[in-house]
Amino acid sequence: MTEKQIYTWIFLSVSEFQQPASLQEVIAVADFINHAIPVPKELQKGFGWLRAQGLVRKEREKYSLTETGIALRTSISFSSIHKICDMLAIKLAQLPEIDFQPDDITEAEVTAAYKSYRKMGKAKKSCKFAKKKGSELSRNEKEI
Repeated sequence: MTEKQIYTWIFLSVSEFQQPASLQEVIAVADFINHAIPVPKELQKGFGWLRAQGLVRKEREKYSLTETGIALRTSISFSSIHKICDMLAIKLAQLPEIDFQPDDITEAEVTAAYKSYRKMGKAKKSCKFAKKKGSELSRNEKEI
């Protein structure tokens, strides 16, 4: 997975929530979108880059979109998750390259969030994409 694909995946996972999302919630949506769990380095780089670009904020160990992030997400409207990912990746690629610090998420925090997610039974039904009739979310079809 390229860095821009990781940024797209993490951004889209955060954008599912109206309220700040816990790491567990972000992991749940990331798994739903890509049928995979982001590894700590992907989360560290993804959140670090998105925060440096002013698209995502972190408050009290929860993540949410900034006003700029909300504007970016609402500018993309397609029925297919893959088209959304494609358009979002194009828009993120247009942002300037910047130096950034990876987020300070530890492997232990990711492991704990993953275990908590597994306990809740992969509550994918709460995801907006799952509610859209005809959503195609197969990793075999196209990896984000």
